[in-house]
Amino acid sequence: MDFTTQIKMMQAARSLNDSQTAELFGTTRQNYSRKIKKRTFSVDDLCKIADILGFDMEIVFTDRESGKKV
Repeated sequence: MDFTTQIKMMQAARSLNDSQTAELFGTTRQNYSRKIKKRTFSVDDLCKIADILGFDMEIVFTDRESGKKV
């Protein structure tokens, strides 16, 4: 599952739409929607979205050969 789908799921869990989330994020709905559509969120953006929506974020790296998580 990609992070844009996860963002939409977090918004739904908080009963927020893009306009409301954009306001909390500190940007316009148009800019927020563009970031969603083009998947141009930075890691810092993703951390901020998770925080304003009340979620924790984890980044996990997995070795492709062994499947071991780092």
